[in-house]
Amino acid sequence: MLLVAQWRTEAVLCAYFEKLGGTVEYGIGLERLSQAERSVSVTLTNCETVTAAYVVGCDGGRSATRKAIGLSLVGETLDDKTMLRRGLYRNFRD
Repeated sequence: MLLVAQWRTEAVLCAYFEKLGGTVEYGIGLERLSQAERSVSVTLTNCETVTAAYVVGCDGGRSATRKAIGLSLVGETLDDKTMLRRGLYRNFRD
């Protein structure tokens, strides 16, 4: 199994997104989501509304995106925190 740190994956994806002309903003969440026939409108926690052809929710097991469209989680989430450093794998509990 290959483990890639989330921060490294995020850095690669953000760099590519910015190369394509996008802007990555942190600290802003999804407040509401509504779907029309050919678009989706998302109201953000900064009160801005964005309309797009589609929305991709990559926000994990406690997904606000999934909850906004009324889907339940299939599977489970772990409360453990996992650390990988220099080949050492450890689980940490809160």
